[in-house]
Amino acid sequence: MLRMRESDWLDKAEVETDTVSQLIILLARPHLTDAQANLAKELASTIQDWDGFVKTCSERFIVPLAMKHLQAIKADVPAHVVAQARNSTFQVASDSLRLLAAQQKFHKTCIEPVNASHLYLKGLTLAAQYYGQVGVRRCRDIDVFVEGSGYDLVLQRALDQGYRLLLSPTLWKFAETPDEFDFARRFQDVISLITPDHVHIELHRRIETATGIFDGIMPKIEPDPVVINNVTYLTMPLPWLFNYVVLHHSRHFWSHLHWLADMDAMASHPRFDREATLALARELGIEATVAAALDMNSLSKNPKSWPKDLSSTNGGRFLKLAIFNLTGDDETEHFLQSEAVMGQFMGNWQLSPKLMQTAWKRWIQRSVKPHVAQWQASPKPPSLYWIYQVENVLRLIGTVLLSLVLGVQTSNKR
Repeated sequence: MLRMRESDWLDKAEVETDTVSQLIILLARPHLTDAQANLAKELASTIQDWDGFVKTCSERFIVPLAMKHLQAIKADVPAHVVAQARNSTFQVASDSLRLLAAQQKFHKTCIEPVNASHLYLKGLTLAAQYYGQVGVRRCRDIDVFVEGSGYDLVLQRALDQGYRLLLSPTLWKFAETPDEFDFARRFQDVISLITPDHVHIELHRRIETATGIFDGIMPKIEPDPVVINNVTYLTMPLPWLFNYVVLHHSRHFWSHLHWLADMDAMASHPRFDREATLALARELGIEATVAAALDMNSLSKNPKSWPKDLSSTNGGRFLKLAIFNLTGDDETEHFLQSEAVMGQFMGNWQLSPKLMQTAWKRWIQRSVKPHVAQWQASPKPPSLYWIYQVENVLRLIGTVLLSLVLGVQTSNKR
């Protein structure tokens, strides 16, 4: 992935901008204006495969929003599809309540007792703040950043409360031995905890690892308090949260449509200040990414205004990614990662030149850092962890040499 890739493949790719994709994108927002509702009704009248439509909405995490809007405009959706969608909506609401109970318990037993400096990221707090309710935004886990020394204190309290440390979510491998716990504490920036009630909590040592632009955030901000069921949680103030959410969602290629809803919910909020948000993005070095996301949000509000070539603007490219992902799966995201700069950015345009240099340095640092799969394949005591780093340095050198050889071969063929 050392090759400096750009989004040429996306510019050349063909995506279906038919009425189905137009309607799905339009419904991926918490609220519709009267004009949007009228357009949604017009588009809905052309849908023939409602089963497929709702299946896509479910896979892209927007069934509650889509069904709320379709019912409001009295769309002619078959009764059996409405029943299936209603079950999915109830399931999302039920899952949200279960996560909310787990978040409240975690906060009261692990965060508050040690007075940890923290920020809840995305998820339930975002839904409560900007959607107005937690039950319409699908959440699979709870993300919380804990600053500095509070991190180890919170982690230890969680372990004492019976939470289990998940070393590898893909292999569902839990830490059991002191060496496994030590490895996770040393080398994982995000630790996955599973509560006794089987809720997934991601405990973040860093808010974002690729660029480091949110490192040291706490002295720079006045956190926003969010009160849910008489419990106060802290989150980023709106300009910071918008920048973080846009960077996070774009790094995952807008593969889930509730991320479009997040952006619209925040951008539509009375406290949203576009200029202040862009000024912060400029300071952080991600102005092009945030500007593209705002452009995508504008395009998503009116599918009839989409240009014939979505690749003509960066915002159009983001929207094209979202449409490209409508029928995607895990393999689609793996493909996108293989085509992206450092597996995360669609092109060098997304970051300022200085920040892009920093991102490459951090990518190299992450590449040579010991990782869980490596430890599981050949467990070593802490005194020999340096061997993993040597192995990774050699592997990285091999990757660079192979990339150079392939580059020369490609040049010669031309």
